[in-house]
Amino acid sequence: RELVNGLVNQRAELLAKNLQSLSSLLRQLLDNNEAAVKLIETTDNFHRFLLGNLLWVRNFSFVDMATFTRQLSVLFSPSQWAQLPAQLSWGYRNESWSTGLLVILLLSLLLRRQLRPVYTSLLSRPVLLSDSSLWHIVAGLALSALLVAPWPLLLYFLGYCLQEAEPASQFSDAIAPALKLGAKLLYILLLTRLIASRQGVGRRFLKWDSRMLDSLRSELNWAGPTICLAFMVDIFAYHLDVVASGGPLGALSTITVACASIAMGLRLHRQEIFSDDSVLRLALRLGVLVALSVIAMLMMGLLFAAETYLIALARSVIFLALIKVIGDALERWLLILRARLERKAREDYRANTELESETQEEPEDLLDVLSLSEAHSKLLALARFLSSAVVLFVIWSPSLPALNLLDSITLWHVTDSANPIGDPRAITLFDMLLSVVILIVTGLVTKHLPSISEVFMREWFNMSGGARYATSILLQYLVIAIGGSLFLSTIGWEWGKVQWLVAAMGVGIGFGLQEIVANFISGIIILFERPVRVGDIISAGGAEGVVKKINPRATIIETFERKEHLIPNKELITGQVINWSLSENAVRVVIPVGIAYGSDVRQALALLLEAATEVTQVLEEPAPRATFEDFGDNALVLWLRCYVSEDRPGAWTELRTIINDKFTDAGIVISFPQRDVHLDTLEPLQLEVRHLSNPGDNLPV
Repeated sequence: RELVNGLVNQRAELLAKNLQSLSSLLRQLLDNNEAAVKLIETTDNFHRFLLGNLLWVRNFSFVDMATFTRQLSVLFSPSQWAQLPAQLSWGYRNESWSTGLLVILLLSLLLRRQLRPVYTSLLSRPVLLSDSSLWHIVAGLALSALLVAPWPLLLYFLGYCLQEAEPASQFSDAIAPALKLGAKLLYILLLTRLIASRQGVGRRFLKWDSRMLDSLRSELNWAGPTICLAFMVDIFAYHLDVVASGGPLGALSTITVACASIAMGLRLHRQEIFSDDSVLRLALRLGVLVALSVIAMLMMGLLFAAETYLIALARSVIFLALIKVIGDALERWLLILRARLERKAREDYRANTELESETQEEPEDLLDVLSLSEAHSKLLALARFLSSAVVLFVIWSPSLPALNLLDSITLWHVTDSANPIGDPRAITLFDMLLSVVILIVTGLVTKHLPSISEVFMREWFNMSGGARYATSILLQYLVIAIGGSLFLSTIGWEWGKVQWLVAAMGVGIGFGLQEIVANFISGIIILFERPVRVGDIISAGGAEGVVKKINPRATIIETFERKEHLIPNKELITGQVINWSLSENAVRVVIPVGIAYGSDVRQALALLLEAATEVTQVLEEPAPRATFEDFGDNALVLWLRCYVSEDRPGAWTELRTIINDKFTDAGIVISFPQRDVHLDTLEPLQLEVRHLSNPGDNLPV
């Protein structure tokens, strides 16, 4: 037993030591993690500091002909080019992904011949808005991307195999990144030319201006290869002489790219079709101005700054073009959806009314569809602007140190609970501007989101109008909640810091705001539970009519007299509400009719049913029913029961009019109350007889 106790104690001591060692290791890992985070942050700050200061340090001299001669000798050395096959072979055998790239290259070559007829068939057929869809646009862009892939893939494959080639040389180390960059630029150039061609996606599906595309293709025919080749030489020179940022050869290549960009921009700007677009004209002017600035920097010896700005200009053009393609594709898709919904609304309206006249009042669903155009145009414009602003800021902020001043102006400090060290977090001017942008975007999205969601829900989901409205309102609340949370987190507010405010609001709600909060919560319950939906016919609060809108505080009911009643949401939850169309839209209509005693009851019942069949609003199922209810004091009481789906006052009027006409034609008298008059004869009655003369009679006066 003592031996067992000793072993148990020994095992317990070992476990305690292991736990202590693990705890110590965990603390060391946490310390290392914090140190790594600080090191990364310090490195980023130092990188931004160096980039902001090295931009304006002269690192190039035009008179250094020895360096220029040496660079040219390396570039055009036959021995260096003769070593490339062996280096490519070694790189292919030793690089891990070389076989996969070769397979992709061969597949792209084989598929190109198979995809060309498919592309031609897709792009050559007539493009009708009624037959178009997002699939056609995506398929056209995907086929375009696959058709231009083989040659860029070949260049990238060569650069990939040369990046770790043996025997390594200064030439192979410089030519590999140049080939990889050239592959990317060549792919973008070929894809742009194909999209802008006469049978391209831009002209056929995105409906871009034909004259503008022809001018762009004409300029790309000479400027595209020039810029692509000059960039490859620039990258080659940069890796050949990193310290001098490419030296004279890099400067010559940079000047070539800048001059080609200036010439292309000016030639496009002089054309009338480009000068008519103010945004495009401004973009061309800014591009030419940046290219001129690059040449000016080269003249001052700022080669590093010139190359940095030129690369930023190229990236800006590429990403802005990508944003335009995506934005125009989405705009075209929404236009297709809107046209499809508009056509469906017209067909449903004509099927229900059986009227083909174009002068009649447009249906409400059609008016709702037509109102979507402005909403989706504004949202797309907002998305384009924000994405362009973010892309330009990310690209140009390292090149323009002045933009970093926004992040260096500290407004106040807050305690960051996410930071385990407990260091305060600085709220800068950039954070404040970002929070304002978040508020503006949240407001605009909240305003126009219901219209956009209406399009998608009508197209993709089989939902009623009330369900679509409830979903749109809930999405609005969700956007407001997300936007508010982002705004508060951006300016440094956290839940733990506003608990006192929430408690104060709770007290205020308990005393003065309870009705408002109760109505708001009731509105949310209505949207989720849906006892009352938009379009329902209800009786509540002394009003009867159609539910038009469910607001956070009150629900709007439009009566049949076109009066709007605001019913607090709390009354719809806690009060008595009659929903005539909760489970279905059919509402029963009862028409009581009294006919005179002695009339043919069976004929009258048949006429009532016949009148119900002649009214278009009356539903066939459930079928109309006529009943003999009672022997009244003055009439035989008949009831006509039928169901209508819409326009109850119109159905009542039409039914009563037809019933009156049919009873009149059949000689059936609609009775009215009869009264017996009893005279008091206890005293003599005085009678007076007067002769009423006609105006034409000649009587003595």
